[in-house]
Amino acid sequence: MAPRLVCMLSGSFWLALVAGCAGLRSPSVEAVVYEEPVFVRPVTVKSESFLVTQNQAKDHHPADGGTDLQTLEPIPIAHVLDTGPSLQQVLPHVKKVPASRPSIIAASLQAPDGGDQPRNTARQYQESMKPAPKDEPLVEAMRCILANQHQKAIKHLEAYEPETQEVFIRLLPVMAILSKQGLDRLTSPEIATLVDQLKGLMVVLRPRMEFVIDKMCCCDWIKSYGIYNPLPEGHGFSATTPARHGDVVHLYVELRNFASELRGGAYETILSSSLEIRPAYADPESKPIWFKHFTDRKTPLRSRTLLTDYYNHYVFFVPPLPPGNYTLVLQIADETRPERRVARKELEFRVNSVSARIP
Repeated sequence: MAPRLVCMLSGSFWLALVAGCAGLRSPSVEAVVYEEPVFVRPVTVKSESFLVTQNQAKDHHPADGGTDLQTLEPIPIAHVLDTGPSLQQVLPHVKKVPASRPSIIAASLQAPDGGDQPRNTARQYQESMKPAPKDEPLVEAMRCILANQHQKAIKHLEAYEPETQEVFIRLLPVMAILSKQGLDRLTSPEIATLVDQLKGLMVVLRPRMEFVIDKMCCCDWIKSYGIYNPLPEGHGFSATTPARHGDVVHLYVELRNFASELRGGAYETILSSSLEIRPAYADPESKPIWFKHFTDRKTPLRSRTLLTDYYNHYVFFVPPLPPGNYTLVLQIADETRPERRVARKELEFRVNSVSARIP
């Protein structure tokens, strides 16, 4: 009786164990959803070849009914990927659904314009981490001017040459005033400040411009700048003879871009002038037939205010020349600064015969 009871209990135990194991299998396994690609673990060629060998051994049945693994050779992984069973065949209980969005890795390697060129995110990151380029000293000086920090602005401008510094010092205050309020809203004192700044800028820039004789003509009379009476074109002069002097020539000249230096409380300009007469259409390098040097260099032009325009009045007697057409050449040198600048201008000059002299 006892052995029979033991057998019955043992059978019941094993039946319950089998039933319990069957009950442990959850039906939720059938609802597993995955997206491709699914990376479970790295698989090497060696381990995959071994798995293929085992799967191949299951379908291999030797003649004696056993399994001979040694007779099977590993299959290359590339061949398996091309011809082997699909993931659905290996795991039939897993439900396959199409991917709902592109791979993150593929999206990160895609070019910004959607092309095939990959985006180098590492280089972009390195460039984004670089410090921003430092502003030019002029930009920093302008910020200080706008913040009324003039000493700091001058400190920034020390990075430039002295002549360039002076130009910036004249321009930056003008730009700061105009940036805060328009020209129409400026008061008279503010406009006067702008004018003074621009005049100072002209003092710096004008010596670097071309020194020019702007206008030259023979006149009947000359009073001041722009107030004169020019002689008609083709007017003839009488030359000097042993019996009398020649006609008096009044030459009116306007100058532009001459230098002025503040010396002893006044703006000073030093000019050196000379006149020469050449035959008409003569070689400019040929020797003149008459030459006169003026002594204006000994008496520099001094003014309490900065002059932007200037005229000069030259007077001379017509030298003893045969009647004919000549060229009057005026040369003026600006010797105010060490850099000597020279301006030249020519004028047609006609000498009449003695019989054409007007009494």
